Amino acid sequence: MGELKGVPGHDASFNDIQLAQNASNLLNDHYPGHLWAVFVDSEQSGGVMVIKNLAMSSEYGFVLHLSNVVHDPSLRKVLMAGGEMLERAKMERGRWDGETAEHVDGLPDKYQPTKSGIII
Repeated sequence: MGELKGVPGHDASFNDIQLAQNASNLLNDHYPGHLWAVFVDSEQSGGVMVIKNLAMSSEYGFVLHLSNVVHDPSLRKVLMAGGEMLERAKMERGRWDGETAEHVDGLPDKYQPTKSGIII
């Protein structure tokens, strides 16, 4: 089996991978088919989780501090972040219909979705 890498200088730990997988599974269960990407780094600034929806943008995402996530076994804040992202982009909260975001409320123009920044 290959070595799992995180970011330069930080190998992905088992706990980081497990938490990212749990968050990804939760988002996929509640908002099926959406292109969720979850990254966890327990060493960065006390620990962060980054949640992105690649049908919106590869640049835009929510950053949650792990201190607000790890003591919540239901990962409620993760689910709320995913739902808020979908609402801001006026995307369905249900099963993804294949549409990409054209505009995300509250984002500066330079971070708005572009066809070149969407991965499908």
